Amino acid sequence: MKIKGTILKGSVHCILIIFMSCSSGKIIIKTDDVKFIYNTPPGTVRIDSNYFADNSEITNIDYREYVYWNKKVFGEESARYQNALPDSLIWAYADSSFILPLLTYFRHPVYNDYPVMGVSYEQACDYAVWRSDRVMEYILIKNKLIDRHENQDSNNYFTAVKFMTGNYMNYKVVPKIPSLKYRLPTVEEWEKLAYSSSDSLHGLDRNAPKIKRLLKKGIPLFYTKEFTDFQKETGFNSTTFTREIMSFPPNSHGVHDLIGNVAEMTSEIGIAKGGSWMHSIPQSAIGNDLYYDKAENWLGFRCVCSWEY
Repeated sequence: MKIKGTILKGSVHCILIIFMSCSSGKIIIKTDDVKFIYNTPPGTVRIDSNYFADNSEITNIDYREYVYWNKKVFGEESARYQNALPDSLIWAYADSSFILPLLTYFRHPVYNDYPVMGVSYEQACDYAVWRSDRVMEYILIKNKLIDRHENQDSNNYFTAVKFMTGNYMNYKVVPKIPSLKYRLPTVEEWEKLAYSSSDSLHGLDRNAPKIKRLLKKGIPLFYTKEFTDFQKETGFNSTTFTREIMSFPPNSHGVHDLIGNVAEMTSEIGIAKGGSWMHSIPQSAIGNDLYYDKAENWLGFRCVCSWEY
């Protein structure tokens, strides 16, 4: 699909945006002052012309990068670092046979690509803000608008707001550059992302060849309670409740794991969607809401993002 150039009118300026070749996902933004180039944001798929969604849930290694950055910039004793750490008490009431592996779940490299858990709503929102800044920093470096600065500290670190207002080091403001914003999806956005094909309940096309093969073999299509029961029946020995991201087929948007594995937070605090390893298929239905009031061992999140002008 190709999208022709579109004029977006703001309160002061018009910005010409040209979306080119969806095969590469390249975005070229031309303004009066600069040519600004970037591909589809890391880890996302394009859902609409200016709307992107993570192709899977945020993983342990994704979130560890955030924790490490806070430790490096603000220090191990800082509130920023301490407040970023996941809650390990989510395993306090887990089956005792899982306790040892699960205590290493967040940090052990074998679980790098498993969905992060033990993260609160506030932590997920903070992560999205941090990610917005880190990706924007990377984009500006790639476009040669700023230099790479490895030794940032609590008194001097990049944020998009600082750069846009001329308060990051000695860089001048570049007029009309848009800013990429990551956030949690709204309930409506999450449901729209999940309702992607003919299966109105769980968003997968049951006529797709791969899906038909799985159904013929009697293999569940989602990592819900039905799949964990299936594993027990077939003698599968698992050391965690969850599975690696993208272990199951994507929906027609190219998005994985909307149903099962871990439920996903929305921008509405206390409401999660999609069910998890401990929820049944009916509980995991797209239109069903799940409720939480703290970090849980069945709860994770993914981000969506868009350019803001």
